Amino acid sequence: MKPLGHAAVTLTAGGILYKYNHSFAGFLSFLITGILVDMDHYFDYIRENGISFNPSKVYKACAYHGHFKKLFLFLHSYELLIVLMLALLSFNLNIIWTYITLGLALHLLTDQITNPVLPFSYFLSFRMINGFQTEKVFLTKEVGYAHRHR
Repeated sequence: MKPLGHAAVTLTAGGILYKYNHSFAGFLSFLITGILVDMDHYFDYIRENGISFNPSKVYKACAYHGHFKKLFLFLHSYELLIVLMLALLSFNLNIIWTYITLGLALHLLTDQITNPVLPFSYFLSFRMINGFQTEKVFLTKEVGYAHRHR
């Protein structure tokens, strides 16, 4: 999903959560998490292209996964979500951690639904097993058809 889409979905869902719970700190943590998870794209950009302070250039490169030979995307991880969920169940964490977990869950769900990805693309372990090679873990224009019709 594009950044504006994440912002719109996160603001809407965050507003609903705020209306229910009246936690401004929770709302902010949900909003920040739901949007800033995409910062891991910038780390992949830097690894392959070097530092750039040109947001348009970075966005265009990150909008199409095929520009990168490898994609790590450490924050786009169902394993991270599972760890956060287990921490919520195991420890007496405050509402901010609940909202962080929900923000990550919403981000991953919307990405899974709207991006051209394989069912396991957002499992860090799947990407690791495949050497983080973009062509093996994401549907790129070059290999998308082959993945869809295996």
